[in-house]
Amino acid sequence: AKLLGKHNIKVYSDIPEGSYFSLSVHCGSKDNDFGNRVLYRGQSFDWNFRTNFVGNTLYFCTLVWGPRKKSFDVFKGSWSKDNDFGNRVLYRGQSFDWNFRTNFVGNTLYFCTLVWGPRKKSFDVFKGSWDRNDYHHDYIYVADLNGVYLSHDPNNLSQNLQFLFQWD
Repeated sequence: AKLLGKHNIKVYSDIPEGSYFSLSVHCGSKDNDFGNRVLYRGQSFDWNFRTNFVGNTLYFCTLVWGPRKKSFDVFKGSWSKDNDFGNRVLYRGQSFDWNFRTNFVGNTLYFCTLVWGPRKKSFDVFKGSWDRNDYHHDYIYVADLNGVYLSHDPNNLSQNLQFLFQWD
């Protein structure tokens, strides 16, 4: 079990105080159905797991707040192998960075292509193998009036939120 990463998933309700509707949460996977949960402001629902050996672990959730609804994947084991971060334009002093873990098979690869005027350069920025350390990763999904946010920092939710989705 040490080679398979441990992950924590948390769905947190930040629905406005006094809202007529509570947040209804239904999460699961192909093998696990966690059922419907009702969350009020400040409440959360969480679970943890280890990724499976073949790397295709998938968990999903549907959040419903009154007439608003959003369904999405909260963890997808293949996220780490086929990421395209798209094109970025950087000006002097700016940077672009990301965090990741090497995969179980040991063939993690990230590459970049830099273009500056007529100049172009492609190169591997990371080509490595499994680091053999147990790791722990947090995925905290926060639902509020505007939609759904993601944080990977359980100690400081309000400062480290990334907006993901508006309500449908």
